[in-house]
Amino acid sequence: MFVFMIGYTLAVGFFINRVTSLDLPTSLVCSMPAGLSDTAIISADLGANATQTTVIHTVRTLYAILLLPQLAFQVCKKLGDHSAQEQAELAPSERIGYKPPEVRTLQNSLITFLLAEGYAHTSSFRRYASRLLFWAVVSEIPFNLMYSSQAIYPYHQNVLWTLLIALCAMRLADLVREKLPVWLGLPAALGIGGVAALLATLAMTDYFAAGVLTVFAFYLFRGEGLWRKAGLLVCLWWIHVKLLGGLFYPIELFGFQFELVQQGFALLALIPIWLYRGRQGLHSRGFKLFCYAFYPGHMLVLALLQSVLL
Repeated sequence: MFVFMIGYTLAVGFFINRVTSLDLPTSLVCSMPAGLSDTAIISADLGANATQTTVIHTVRTLYAILLLPQLAFQVCKKLGDHSAQEQAELAPSERIGYKPPEVRTLQNSLITFLLAEGYAHTSSFRRYASRLLFWAVVSEIPFNLMYSSQAIYPYHQNVLWTLLIALCAMRLADLVREKLPVWLGLPAALGIGGVAALLATLAMTDYFAAGVLTVFAFYLFRGEGLWRKAGLLVCLWWIHVKLLGGLFYPIELFGFQFELVQQGFALLALIPIWLYRGRQGLHSRGFKLFCYAFYPGHMLVLALLQSVLL
């Protein structure tokens, strides 16, 4: 096992070095099973970038805390409570691979922010849209297998279709705003966003209208300034608390009882988003390909686990 772990760590480290701009010592430290408290010390000893390794280890830790226990719980619960035939009849939200609402809401805000930010920085809208279209098509069958155990499932489409609709709507809104005065261009852009949200709902894409509206919130309030942050906060609050609100967490504090809206956890994503300073992170052609391929790839793995274990 020890030899396997060393080999696995080295293989992952060399892979990170190959597909990213990180140097080899930093890549190796990023792949090591170190704790947050000793990451900086190990980095200094090996000549790695302590800031980059600490950030990556923090992301790994958050991923392990938020997602892996939920996945393990889902597996144990299904193995203990359901036969194979019963498992096949479970609702999608009860299957392995289903993410808890807290994770999904945070993920939704981060993904939609990155789409709006990517649109603002892309050098070619056509290539950006073509990549999304290609991977949306590639990801559809893996998404169907994970979501419904069927290769063809027309009642729910993967999230890349939602992002593609939002991307095209932002482009159309920009073209309209360039030709109209502000007092006409802004209402026209809002109308385009509304039509795109309706289209996502009718097409039954993942996150439905809320996904498109969240992208448009980041698109319209992009930039610095207190009024932009306030507008973004209000929009996200309306989308996730008012529009999607319905499930609550009852809590008691100092003898008082409160209810937290489950979808309100999406607002926590604003913390890392507002700490972002516009600097490009890890990037290379290989790393970009890996990120796109990870989406259908991880769904295929989850679908395989579901079919084999259950």
